[in-house]
Amino acid sequence: MNKSKLGISTNLLAAIVYLLGLFGNTVALVIAAGYVLIRENDEWLRKSAIKALVIHVFLTALTYVIAFIPGVFEAINSFIGIFKSSFNYSTLIRIQSFLDDALTVVRYAVFLVLAFLALKGKDAAIPGVDDAVQKHS
Repeated sequence: MNKSKLGISTNLLAAIVYLLGLFGNTVALVIAAGYVLIRENDEWLRKSAIKALVIHVFLTALTYVIAFIPGVFEAINSFIGIFKSSFNYSTLIRIQSFLDDALTVVRYAVFLVLAFLALKGKDAAIPGVDDAVQKHS
């Protein structure tokens, strides 16, 4: 088992980076991943840090897109209101809420699985994400 420059195993350090992504702490994740990319030489550990960042950025962006949905429908409702009509978008708000909750479950599942695999020194292939990691590592 490889040791990091911190004195802990690279597996544990990779798991910690994934868990920071799980909890959504962007600043801590960026600091930890930045440390790994600047100070550590283990290629698997470096790719794990990049993977955690890519997944976190993607899921965070998706969260913002989902949060944008009510605003879009409110704008449509305002436009329709010009013509003395209204649009009931309460169902769309429930869909947005469901998507937000589903995305939270996906975030937890992905980061927990990756953290547990990292502790074992393994990785899971995630299409698209692995391509981005390969491109940026």
